Amino acid sequence: MDFLRIQNKLRAQIQAKGTLTAVRKLARALRGIDEKNSYIVSRPDFEKALAHCELFLNTQEVDNLVSHYDMANSGSMMYEEFLTGLRGTLNHRRRGIVQTIYNSICSGAADTNVGTAQQHFDARGHPDVQSGAVNAEDIHYQFLEIFDGKPDQRLSYEEFERYMGEISACFDKDTDFVNMLCATFGVSEAVAAPGDDGQQSGAGGPSTQPFSMEARSQLAVQRRRAAEEERKARLLDPKVRMIGVDVDALNRQVEEKRRMQNEELQKVAEGDKQARLVAERGMALERQVELQRRQAQCDDVAYNHAYQRKQFRREYDLSNPDMVKNDMPIRMGDDDPRLGACSLQLMHGEDSEYANRVELQRAQQRAWCLAQMDEKANKAAEDEQAERVFHARQQEHLSRAVELESIQSRQARETRMVADEFNHAMVVQKKEEQRQSLLQDAAEELEELRCNLDSALLSEIHEPSALGAHRKRQDAYKGMSGDEVVDVYMTQERQRRENQAARENQGKEDQAWADYDSACTRAGMAMEREEQRARREQSVKYAEAQKQDAKLQHTRKEHMNQVFRNELQPEYFSQFGTSAR
Repeated sequence: MDFLRIQNKLRAQIQAKGTLTAVRKLARALRGIDEKNSYIVSRPDFEKALAHCELFLNTQEVDNLVSHYDMANSGSMMYEEFLTGLRGTLNHRRRGIVQTIYNSICSGAADTNVGTAQQHFDARGHPDVQSGAVNAEDIHYQFLEIFDGKPDQRLSYEEFERYMGEISACFDKDTDFVNMLCATFGVSEAVAAPGDDGQQSGAGGPSTQPFSMEARSQLAVQRRRAAEEERKARLLDPKVRMIGVDVDALNRQVEEKRRMQNEELQKVAEGDKQARLVAERGMALERQVELQRRQAQCDDVAYNHAYQRKQFRREYDLSNPDMVKNDMPIRMGDDDPRLGACSLQLMHGEDSEYANRVELQRAQQRAWCLAQMDEKANKAAEDEQAERVFHARQQEHLSRAVELESIQSRQARETRMVADEFNHAMVVQKKEEQRQSLLQDAAEELEELRCNLDSALLSEIHEPSALGAHRKRQDAYKGMSGDEVVDVYMTQERQRRENQAARENQGKEDQAWADYDSACTRAGMAMEREEQRARREQSVKYAEAQKQDAKLQHTRKEHMNQVFRNELQPEYFSQFGTSAR
């Protein structure tokens, strides 16, 4: 697809820079533009980020990238998804060397911290540092910029693989990436054991170190020869040459893709299982809360029906429809205690029992208030008890959920511990086998040295070359001596220092030219200010001259107005009508 081709183009530009932090620089530029932390950027902002990182795409390519990562069809792209696609995923070989390095850093532990990873990184083994293209300090600073956490911050394998993914995006070939990591972390691609950093000691001497310059050269030659043989076999195969398809490579890609899909399906199934478990727990708690709410409503309705009827209200006597029926007549007989001492009927409007009735009403009101206070206290106690029971049940459910999660985590931890113990046993067994192999090789080498010392081969004196004393005979040459190696290293160091001095001189010359340019700029600005000042003075002179001309014109006009008034006097009108003509 087009966006894959565009991503490969960006990845090629990043790889051409030759730095480890190119992807991190682009990510920092995009996050710096996104001030609201919305994880989206517009098309102009995306172009600004690319220009800031010196990455170049044409208009159509930018439109294709933005439209591909525009999930909401809003004209903006989700740059985190873009960065994930740009980093890509580690293949089997790259993931294997990353796992080997992480195991070497952890030294058998479950995880490690950022400081330990920074200590294990040796920038002096970087291929660009070995070739003299960059300094070891620059490579070390780039690595620290990628692992930018605190030294005591815990570093899991997932985070370590994500950091290594940024470095992997800067290397096109797997061999370059693997060789760089092996040289900087001191591990071997074939030996995935922690601590195997090439510092093995034995009777073989310095020539047995797997990470010396000669060993690296031999390994590089062997890799190139193996690649050439594989290419020759592939090109000379009639089936592949006629069909034009690498079936084995395609089968490996299909198998790797199928394995990745199975892993992704397992992760999705595990996530769905956990989500379903959490949803079931939440639904159970919601059902329990709903049942408690319904029970509380039923209790409220029963209480209202039993204790809050209309007949129990204080003002019911004022609106009682049976008030007249229940009222007693004025006179019940002669023995009616409501009558006075003279046995006469009470007059209309008299109420002799008013004080007793008021006292009874107050007593009844007091009793009602006390009863309501008791009911409220009982209700509050019942509510508090129900709340305590609800919280206790909720706490019990939560404790059960936490206990289940702890059991699951403990089982997973035990599984990891068993796997780690098995891996550790395998590592110990492999190291023991290597040690036995080294001892056997050392014994064979000692035997060979003893045989050579007893023979006349080492005491043979060869004649100098016929081409000159400075030439070496191929049949008698056995390698460079220590002084020759030191001389080569000293020559390289001298050339490196000369290049550094040349770069410093060039920098000083550039700085001198920059100072000269700034001085010229300041002189030009001073001349411009002087010219502006002269122009302002000339403008002031012109303004003064114009003011003088205006004043003279005004004076001349006033004089002319005084001299030539052209006013009509009465004598002018009196001269008319004085004759008969």
